Amino acid sequence: MGSSDEIKRKLKRLSMRWKLLIILGGFMLWLGVSCAVFGSIFLLTLTGIPGMARFALFLIGVAATSLLLWRWVIKGALADTSPLNLARRIERIYPDSNATVITALQLGGNPEVERLGYLRGFLDETIRQAAEFMGRIDPRRVYAEELKLIRRSIPSLLVGALLFSLSLYLSAGSLGLIFELFHGAVESPIRILSPRIVEVSPGDRQVRSGQSVKVTAKVVDNIADRPVTLFYRLEGGGWHQAIMTKEEAEIYGMKLENLSRSIEYYVAVSGSESPRYKIKVIREPILSRFRYEILYPSYTGLSPQMLEENSGDIKALVGSIARLSAESTKPLQKASIRFESGGKVDLKITGGTSLSGQFRLEKEDKYHFELLDTEGISNSNPVR
Repeated sequence: MGSSDEIKRKLKRLSMRWKLLIILGGFMLWLGVSCAVFGSIFLLTLTGIPGMARFALFLIGVAATSLLLWRWVIKGALADTSPLNLARRIERIYPDSNATVITALQLGGNPEVERLGYLRGFLDETIRQAAEFMGRIDPRRVYAEELKLIRRSIPSLLVGALLFSLSLYLSAGSLGLIFELFHGAVESPIRILSPRIVEVSPGDRQVRSGQSVKVTAKVVDNIADRPVTLFYRLEGGGWHQAIMTKEEAEIYGMKLENLSRSIEYYVAVSGSESPRYKIKVIREPILSRFRYEILYPSYTGLSPQMLEENSGDIKALVGSIARLSAESTKPLQKASIRFESGGKVDLKITGGTSLSGQFRLEKEDKYHFELLDTEGISNSNPVR
């Protein structure tokens, strides 16, 4: 009796593994094919096909993968993998078992076995032979079909994963479409076909004061040609909006002229909004005021002369000293006077913004100020 129970327990364990292998093989094959199907569809979206065609492809992909899910996974999960059916499979694979496994499974432990015409000694011998035979079977032969399906599924799974990963890498919107399709976010085809902002340029950026910046946005599926709006606000101000100009099939643009303050902006169309970006306006250091004092040569007997404030033109006798005092709009780390002839005079910085220095007038020359503030920003276009 113990041998009969042992055979039943072993058959039950083997039948459970059989079920798992059937489901695993079917699921791997389905997953690989599904990834390949949707990966291919997402790659096709990069070719610029119309939104309606893309939606039709999604429906075809969903229908095809749903059918394959039923055929390869659900039907496998519903397949008869009972111990009795497994015993029949074992008898087919091992014809020399002489049906001992099925006989032991069906008659073992049956109290009315003798009434059915079977001798107790015959049944005990059959159970003994079945138990001995069960110890010799190779599970790999029993599960050969399922293991073959699993091995066959591996290449399709790898190819599908490659196509799917490539599509996600190349198409930023693919993952969002998957979530919409498989998480119930889609209420109607119109939602999938609504305009989407997939790229905004230049994003976050730093520019110098007075520069202009062109903002462009790539908008897909704008079938109804809905207006694309740029929302922006200057530093410390309120929001403004302006309609962007359509420049190409999916490209909209607008130029922000002569920026003097930092600006925050985003693009919106029909309920779709881009992230918010910031253009930081960098103010260059300049001299808010400067003044020269001219010290004439001693032989002239002339008193020092103060030139008009913020006047950079100097007219004086050769050998005179031009003494500078100036103030910068920003704290500086370096400051100098650069002469067109090649000379240079480094200026002394006091308190970060106060400058002083002097140079001797030897010949007619041109010059300009070179300033570098503590943020590493220089005056890119100094007055000469």
